[in-house]
Amino acid sequence: MVYIKGDTAFNESFATAVELEGLRLWLAKQGDPSAFQQALARLELRNKTHDLTKSASAELEQLYRQHNVLSENSLRKRKQRIFDELNKSYSRLLKSSGGRENGPFGAAPVAFNNARIALFSQYNQYVPAFRQLLKQSHYDFPEFYRAVEALSQQPEKQRRQALQDLSERFKENF
Repeated sequence: MVYIKGDTAFNESFATAVELEGLRLWLAKQGDPSAFQQALARLELRNKTHDLTKSASAELEQLYRQHNVLSENSLRKRKQRIFDELNKSYSRLLKSSGGRENGPFGAAPVAFNNARIALFSQYNQYVPAFRQLLKQSHYDFPEFYRAVEALSQQPEKQRRQALQDLSERFKENF
């Protein structure tokens, strides 16, 4: 088990990647194409939801940088508009996915706030990096765990850069 005290994004992304890849590999081995397709659809929905929250987070960061320029009331209203737009986008995403499933946040509408977005982002931030690392390890889990252990030993700045580089190289292979 690899765990870095105080690095939620690393720990949770690692766990999420192992969960996703383990499920993918297990379902492929079971030869149940319908279950595998359902898992792929959930993964795609999760990835698209992550893109939505990432975009909303960027907008919020930009808004918060204006705290010295805008009134508190104006900041609050603009923040609510960002959350409302996120809710609309999330609802459209769920409908476009066939509406058969709830998304990672459940059914729309969602009571989005900074904490919910941040937590979801931390759980998913480096999932592509860990999936890429597993792919580079030829899906050999012992080799993968050794690579993750080595990564965990790097200083934080280098580790984050390595994770970012791995994320950028990741391409979905389904």
